Parts: sequence; C-alpha cells; structure tokens
Amino acid sequence: MRLSDDLANVLSSVEIPILIVGRDFCLRRFTPSAGRLFNLVAADLGRPVGNAKRMDAIAPHLTRQVQEVLQNFSPAESTIQDEGGRWFQLAVRPYVTLNGQIDGTVISARDTCFPPA
Repeated sequence: MRLSDDLANVLSSVEIPILIVGRDFCLRRFTPSAGRLFNLVAADLGRPVGNAKRMDAIAPHLTRQVQEVLQNFSPAESTIQDEGGRWFQLAVRPYVTLNGQIDGTVISARDTCFPPA
C-alpha cells in the first residue's frame, strides 16, 4: 500500500512529462505535466496512446516508437516540439516489472529549450 501511495505522490508532484503505456498501447498513467503537454485528461486513461489528437500532432511517430521498444527491448529517442514552440527530448524505454518482464513502456519528455542541432 505504501509503495502505491509513494508512486502516486511522485507522479502527481514531479514536473516532468511522463506517460506509462501498457503492452496493449493504452495509457495507464501520466503526470500532470504530461497531461498539459499532450492535452490529456483522466478519460484518456485506458485509451491507445495514438488516439489523442494533440499527442499525434506533437509526436506523430510515438506509436511506432512504442512498438519498436516493445519488439527490440531497447530505448528509443526523438525530438518533438509543442504547439508553443518549446523543444523536448522524448525518451521511450521498456517498462520492466520486478520479475524482469517487459510490461509496456515509460515515456518521458525533457525540455531542451533549443531546437536539435
């Protein structure tokens, strides 16, 4: 129970856009800053990651990247730009359970402030 509470508190307070996506490509969790970046609401939980219009506009290759990470078990990165012109380094990494199983992906976005070189 404490671990669940700890995770909920970390995800709600961290100012980093983070998405947790299941093997079925559906959103399991996201931080408030990911909600703002990708225009997500609670009703998007359980929906496929590519279904949100704004998410597809900002990161059109995200579904493909999630698929590649799940197939290859290796991280993928790309650069995206939000509608306000800010640049982000997007990282898609395997979600590994405590018993070593791949159960989806963890997607994070780091504000880079500048366009890629």
